[in-house]
Amino acid sequence: MPLGLAVVLPLLALGLAIPLWRETLPKRVWLVVLLLSALCLGSAMAARQTGETEEERVEEWVSRREIHKHEEAADLFVRALAITTLACAAVFLIKKPKPFKISLLVLGLAYVGVLALALNVGQLGGELVFRHNAGAARAPSP
Repeated sequence: MPLGLAVVLPLLALGLAIPLWRETLPKRVWLVVLLLSALCLGSAMAARQTGETEEERVEEWVSRREIHKHEEAADLFVRALAITTLACAAVFLIKKPKPFKISLLVLGLAYVGVLALALNVGQLGGELVFRHNAGAARAPSP
């Protein structure tokens, strides 16, 4: 779920930034981005916790180094998403139109960066399963 939401977030943020920049939509519409960002953050934190739980089982099949790469990428993604979500909430505190409009564009670009981090986590997770055989940890014993 976090990867899917991370794909939608920059599209939504940048897509809403345009009408908000032009002042054709009310500022409260930005709540949609904030709520989606919070949902993405919550699901990313849950996924990270699930990964921590599964780590012991997978270590039998995959080197600790490969698991650590995925874990570090996930931590960076969650931290970046948390910061971006907080910044997304802080936008509502900006009263002057020009700083508000600039912050929308900056946040849209920040969500593009968050997406890049999410894709990296997904790629490393896929490598664990498909290249390093982490799925064998879930296979039934013969």
